[in-house]
Amino acid sequence: MPVFDVNKFVQQTSTAKGSTEYLIVPEGEYKMILPDEDPTKWLEQQVVKKEGPRQGSTFLSYEIPTIILDDAVRAAMGGRDEVRSRIRGIIDINEQTGDIDWGKGKNVKLGQLREALGQNDASKPWNFLQLKGAGPFKGIISHRPGRGNSAEQMFAEVTRTTKL
Repeated sequence: MPVFDVNKFVQQTSTAKGSTEYLIVPEGEYKMILPDEDPTKWLEQQVVKKEGPRQGSTFLSYEIPTIILDDAVRAAMGGRDEVRSRIRGIIDINEQTGDIDWGKGKNVKLGQLREALGQNDASKPWNFLQLKGAGPFKGIISHRPGRGNSAEQMFAEVTRTTKL
């Protein structure tokens, strides 16, 4: 790839019509892996903005990227070298310890991902960093509508993970 020249870039002209709609991964089951990236970037501490008793309190959310290993999906997405989706959720925290709460019905999506990756063994210590580059596993992609200004746009997300 040539060296990027910002001055040359801003002066380029085009007669091509720009795309106005996003391509989204078709719904279905796909073989996936997690990227070999820093998992701390997948976590975000947020503040509750909605009015109510929890307003102003903080919570921890995650957005774990997935790489879809399917040639037909890559072709459907315009021939991209890599097609990604994401697993999103909020982490339940044990209020006494500050650790992830692995109690019954807590952090189910993370538990399912750990199970799909063979990392859900109580006899072996686990931490979030073990997700880096892990896989393969089977992920189920579902579509959901956007929110706010993006309400008309559909988004593809991994809603379930299982072993291959």
